Amino acid sequence: MQGFSLRDNFAHCVVFVLTGVFAAEDNFGSSSCPCIEWADLGNYVENGVLVYRPVGSLLSYDYPVNYGNIMCKAHDLDLPPLCNWGSSDNPQWCANEWCYVDSSNCDKPMSKSRFFPNVDDLYYSYATCAGESGSSNQFDLWTLAGTDGTSELLDLVQGYLKASRMQIEEAYEQITDWSAISDCGFSKTCPCLACTDNQNWKTAIDLSDVGVWLRSDSDIVACLSHAISTTYLKVAAKESDVAGSKVGFQYFADQLTGSYVQWPNTQWCPVADYDPRFRPWYAAASTGPKDVVIVADVSGSMGKNGRSGLAKAATKAILDTLTWKDFATIILFDSSVMSTFSQTLVSVTEAQRNIMQNWVDGKSWENGGTDFRDAFFQDNEDGHGAFTIIRNSVAAGQTSMCQKVIMFLTDGTSEFDKSDFENAKQLAHQYDVVIFSYAIGDGADR
Repeated sequence: MQGFSLRDNFAHCVVFVLTGVFAAEDNFGSSSCPCIEWADLGNYVENGVLVYRPVGSLLSYDYPVNYGNIMCKAHDLDLPPLCNWGSSDNPQWCANEWCYVDSSNCDKPMSKSRFFPNVDDLYYSYATCAGESGSSNQFDLWTLAGTDGTSELLDLVQGYLKASRMQIEEAYEQITDWSAISDCGFSKTCPCLACTDNQNWKTAIDLSDVGVWLRSDSDIVACLSHAISTTYLKVAAKESDVAGSKVGFQYFADQLTGSYVQWPNTQWCPVADYDPRFRPWYAAASTGPKDVVIVADVSGSMGKNGRSGLAKAATKAILDTLTWKDFATIILFDSSVMSTFSQTLVSVTEAQRNIMQNWVDGKSWENGGTDFRDAFFQDNEDGHGAFTIIRNSVAAGQTSMCQKVIMFLTDGTSEFDKSDFENAKQLAHQYDVVIFSYAIGDGADR
């Protein structure tokens, strides 16, 4: 899963081929950040073409031998796999000019190239090719042109996201030799060796690179990060500035492993149990806005083997994944509805989430018997079950107007016959509800 926020190689023969063909209007970059000839480009030229092979993939692409070299040009335009969709579908950076630069002789925004395997000292810049504007940032260009970019912003961001998604999905399909994952080099967030303190970000960052945090040494994301960084760094090189005054993140979390990739690289060492899959941005991107009713068993048997603690922790973990776009409430039940956080769903703002978690901590989680029926269907002055709250919330407009979910946590069984099942099935269909049930703790009744 990825997130995005946006704010406020050369054989010596190439020199011969290019000699004498430059026109007066050719752009060789800013004098303070000139384009360079990268001598090692020739190592990737085969039969007169530059061969691009994504890390871990058997698939290759043929590129021009002067790709990125010596002069400003829209080097990516019409090239696969991301800039050959047609001009209206290509990400914005496909049509922008750029070139390779010397990181020690450049005062413009630049990014580290992850294009070639085992190359860690090659940089490129869009800003050096931006001409009089001095900036490749799209907001700056809209301002210079006197254009209100509000209507174009969505298309811009969607293009960037589409490119990232396509690159990641293709990498998953093409990376075939998982045993070679340990050979894929990457930059770590912990420690971030090239990070320096940045006043705007209030932490140590490296704007030119992407950082990776792995949950295990054999993680597939080590190789996948090269595909991810290819598009992340393109966006960063085009939209950021040297000072990092435009604060924004691009990030990805892998569903299989829980590993994490982020631009910019940041000095960041998460706590031992950190898992990005439980972060609100990941859950929101995976599921979209939703209505959630958490129904937790607090009967006496929940006192066995620490089950009540597990149920409480699970309830709070669910709340941690929700955002202001989600609407939720909590029902605690034993032989009937014992306690309800609210009679209709509420928007889970950060402040509301804190209130809900404090409410969870203040309740008793080990009480009487167990009755599933009331947890779902109760509708009287003593309390409301899950379907009653969903019905009332829809009527009151207290809803995300999207998918509805009942998260049912219990450690045991209860009387719930065929007619009850049919009733739940009919109501779930009526209100478009998905019910997830979870058995809590070792030895729970099945």
